Amino acid sequence: MTGLSKVPQVPSARTLKRSLHLISLALFTAACSGVLGETPTDMPRTTTHGGSSVEETTSTAGTAGCVRFTGDHSVDIDTGSLAADALTLSGETFLCANDVVVVGTGDLNEVAAAAQLAAAVSGPLLFPEPRLAAELGRLKPSRVHIVGNAQVNVPGGAETVPHDAASAIDLASS
Repeated sequence: MTGLSKVPQVPSARTLKRSLHLISLALFTAACSGVLGETPTDMPRTTTHGGSSVEETTSTAGTAGCVRFTGDHSVDIDTGSLAADALTLSGETFLCANDVVVVGTGDLNEVAAAAQLAAAVSGPLLFPEPRLAAELGRLKPSRVHIVGNAQVNVPGGAETVPHDAASAIDLASS
């Protein structure tokens, strides 16, 4: 069989979808790594009210106060849908989020840029799907960064910040 070159196989649609799914989950995990290890700091102080002392606790936590980890993380999350997996991870990780990043799944460059942006703003990376509006309502973000042409119903009071892949990377790098 000399002189014959091997023709590369084109991956199946299922293989490509699974690869995108795994890459996106890895990027989402990386996005959360910016807030891992940070914990809210409670600063006790004593005040006096009518002759009696009262110890009050105030929290200085910013985004870190919104992060929690629940559930059994030794079990893979695989709902069969990238968007549903992202919602599940968001629900298990974030109590709230000042910034949320939403991106469609059609362009891998946009997904990668959105993951970098999510890491930079310490927020979840989400994808359009029917339950997205409810998750945004639960998270109560100040800003929803939309990378690409994803269609998103942004909750009232939240600022919509549109990005293309390049501007998302620029913001993530600053």
